Amino acid sequence: MSIALSDLPLPPVSVICDAAREAGEIALRYFGKSPKTWIKPGNSPVTEADLAIDTMLHTELRKAFPNFGWLSEEIEDDGSRLSGAPTFIVDPIDGTRGFMAGGDDWAVSIALIHEGDPVQGVLFNPATGDLLVAEAGKGVQLETAEGESLALSPTGKDGLPDALLAFPGPSKASHPFRKHPKIASLALRIAHVAEGKLDGCVASPNAKHWDIAAADVIVREAGLKLLHADGATPRYDGTSITHPALVCGTDAMCVALQEMIARRGR
Repeated sequence: MSIALSDLPLPPVSVICDAAREAGEIALRYFGKSPKTWIKPGNSPVTEADLAIDTMLHTELRKAFPNFGWLSEEIEDDGSRLSGAPTFIVDPIDGTRGFMAGGDDWAVSIALIHEGDPVQGVLFNPATGDLLVAEAGKGVQLETAEGESLALSPTGKDGLPDALLAFPGPSKASHPFRKHPKIASLALRIAHVAEGKLDGCVASPNAKHWDIAAADVIVREAGLKLLHADGATPRYDGTSITHPALVCGTDAMCVALQEMIARRGR
């Protein structure tokens, strides 16, 4: 029998918020200072800031919750995420290229997963001081650098004409929508739909759990959906951590984006 979410010994979401803010402090020590950088297989960069944050979060969160599973981008997968226990999924810096470039389009991403679903999610943007926090069944809010707590207001747009989208690939005159300039962090691209900064989002295949898990619960609690291009809801409890193409928006926007992807054979 499935355990009710309310019966789980989950940490207060404030614990994850505090961890994300501490991670942000570490990131800012390196920000704009040309941190040491390495290129990983697949040609993606990792900096000493990514490694320092991942180590800190792993140490502190696993110490506080030793029976929880763990998956993060820069630490080897130890299989604990497959134990059935609640699991932290972490991207220490989502949008490392934006971080390296000195932009504000990167974030610390922390999610807590239960039975394959994201139940808590925090995205902290240290460059702006904004923190998005969501908990399944309890809603989502934006905590600003000025200390305000604000509700999110998605646009609710249901179709492609004149929609503002995060979309991979070049803009074309034949597109019925407007393409937003590139945002380094996929998590922020998705979350911006929940915030009303974008009408929808399309992500190329091969996103990993840590790229999307926190943003997933944020959009769910905003009344929107993040789906695979075939309409399936992302799950976070299988052996694979890789996702096909993704769409995000209202129900109708997701259908429109799925149909567009199908036509283009993405």
